[in-house]
Amino acid sequence: MEVVLGNGEVMRTGDGSLDHDRLVNWHTSKYSFGPILDGLFTQSNFGIVTRMGIWLLPRPPAVQSFHFVFPDDDDLEEIIELARPMKMSNFVPSLFRVANDLYLCGSEGESPEYRANNGKKAISDAGRRALQQKHGLGAWTLSGAFYGPSDAAIEPLIARVRDHFMKSGKARYISHEEAAKIPPLQVAINAFSGIPSLGELGLLQWRPGGGNTWFLPGTPMDGKIANEFQRLCRKIYEDHGLDYMVMNVCGPRFARGLHVIAFNREDPDERAEVARRGVFVGRAPLDYHELHFAQTMPGFQQACAAIKKALDPKGVIAPGRYGIN
Repeated sequence: MEVVLGNGEVMRTGDGSLDHDRLVNWHTSKYSFGPILDGLFTQSNFGIVTRMGIWLLPRPPAVQSFHFVFPDDDDLEEIIELARPMKMSNFVPSLFRVANDLYLCGSEGESPEYRANNGKKAISDAGRRALQQKHGLGAWTLSGAFYGPSDAAIEPLIARVRDHFMKSGKARYISHEEAAKIPPLQVAINAFSGIPSLGELGLLQWRPGGGNTWFLPGTPMDGKIANEFQRLCRKIYEDHGLDYMVMNVCGPRFARGLHVIAFNREDPDERAEVARRGVFVGRAPLDYHELHFAQTMPGFQQACAAIKKALDPKGVIAPGRYGIN
């Protein structure tokens, strides 16, 4: 990164910090001599990033996605337990997308029950099952992808991951070719292929008016914890007449839960309840920065204030952003 600080100074990170005009390793060596300061300028107000290097992955000759559908809400526990070893060993190179039925089906149009109950109740189980049948999905759908020199070279990898997930006895396999004909799964294929798409913006149609915000807590890749958390969040949604929409983006040790709140008017209690369970948000709208920063421990707040004072002594850069003053 190249960063302009609040005191007017310019600094570079990584090998860019070398005081020299010819920086041959600036964007190839992230960490260099140290200390590693890049994170200070991510989700903070400590400086203004004016340049950065981004690493790109060359497009592989072949991309093959795979998808597994599970029928029940509580199958999330088994899904996480099955997904973790595939990522811990890095056998599957992509992250896993573990999306529930309404996250996928919700992008295809308005809730079929919204008009009938005037948005006062979450969609019924019967309504969910009808959407699952219509789109050929289940309560949860896990998606991932392999990359290789050809489709033929990828086939043995697909076979191994298929054997792994099908041993649950509950999963149904959807191939890359079949998924390409299911619009909600085409979104996943695009993501794995590096193709920008607008498919998920269909979630704005789920409730009239397009009220939409995202709540992004995460959990460890532990099936019991993930299942406990989805039950908690599902109840909060339903208690407030909202429809539970979530996609868990899963790595080897941690899953970020992309919770969609499609609303007419949001209830702040939905966030407060989750914080009491020891789970922090990943990102937050501007209006909630102060709220979430206030939930952090005093030592963290004091460290942020000290860094802010050192790098921006007059507080000229985005005062109060991320709750830091």
